[in-house]
Amino acid sequence: MEDGFYLPKNSKEIHYGPIESRYKEAITWIAQMYKEGLIDKEIATNDEKAFEAKVAQNLVGSYRGLLGGNLRAFNETLPKTIPGFKVVGAAPIKGPYGDQREPMSGVDLGAYTVITKNNKCPEATIRWLDYFYSEEGSAFIAFGPYEGKTYTKSSDGHYHYTDFVQKNPNGLSAKQAVGTFSPIQSAWPCLFNYDTHLEFNPPYNIEALKKMVPYAVGSLPALSFNQQDDETVHQIMADVQTYVDENITKFILGEKPLSEWDNYVQHVKSMGIDKVLKIYQGAYDSWLKK
Repeated sequence: MEDGFYLPKNSKEIHYGPIESRYKEAITWIAQMYKEGLIDKEIATNDEKAFEAKVAQNLVGSYRGLLGGNLRAFNETLPKTIPGFKVVGAAPIKGPYGDQREPMSGVDLGAYTVITKNNKCPEATIRWLDYFYSEEGSAFIAFGPYEGKTYTKSSDGHYHYTDFVQKNPNGLSAKQAVGTFSPIQSAWPCLFNYDTHLEFNPPYNIEALKKMVPYAVGSLPALSFNQQDDETVHQIMADVQTYVDENITKFILGEKPLSEWDNYVQHVKSMGIDKVLKIYQGAYDSWLKK
């Protein structure tokens, strides 16, 4: 699902999830878990540093995050202060209909690196890209080029973050500290944005991937809109996304009763979501013909 838009299995019709009945069922389930105290009461206000502080105090039972982000940082840093601490990957929770889905936008579609005809050094560019798939390049992405400052390497060949990451002198979170020297915190140069070179990943990454990949679903393809349609989509969705985010949060926190769901759906429709769906569908139909 990309900003709420998705393709049901074996379908060619694009849907907008946040106004559908099964989405309401999901929100009802989540709201009940929140009410029962199974979800952090501060989920709506947590920022990254607050979340990481809770993990560091061993107060978090589960969360969803990026393999190359907090998973690696937590497993490298926290066992030193919490004996036996380890974050492990898990298969997606099974829904009431037996569904298990893991949105992984880079599995089959996503961001690609392109070498254009204007590139004066295509061979050098290929070598540069290929470097990031080597053991040295993968380590550079994850740990930076500064042995002794950002990482140390043990006798068994494993890399470990230093106090620059674990206890950053400038007060940065572990993820922010990694982001000061590694492009993995944004978008690193790659042939596709899903790293299949598992041999360069730490064991906990490989374990997590093996559990998630069987349930992976890709995102919509990168659709192209003409200028007028693009402006229409951005104009409508700017307001729709804000309204949807605010109301879904209120439903979950119990600040708005789910008895108002139908009114919420009608308001989203009045904002022009059907027009956006028509534009998306047209672009997708054109993409299928390519």
